[in-house]
Amino acid sequence: MERTVTTERAGGESPFPNGPPGCLYCGRVELDPVFDGELTNHFCPLCGRCWHFEPGFAVLVHPEMCPGCGLEPVCWKRFA
Repeated sequence: MERTVTTERAGGESPFPNGPPGCLYCGRVELDPVFDGELTNHFCPLCGRCWHFEPGFAVLVHPEMCPGCGLEPVCWKRFA
């Protein structure tokens, strides 16, 4: 499965009209939206981690959850 850059969620509108809140490790940084075929996640170009945001919570995305992604080698390297 390959991630593609997108600005929309699978369900339509973004839960963050002003953009995601940023990386929980790096702070307020512009995250790159990536779509894994089911969910829109957000990649931090500073630390290489992917996040999934919903109103009220954020989850660090494990690289196993996105097999075949072009960013997978970066995620594995930085996940630890």
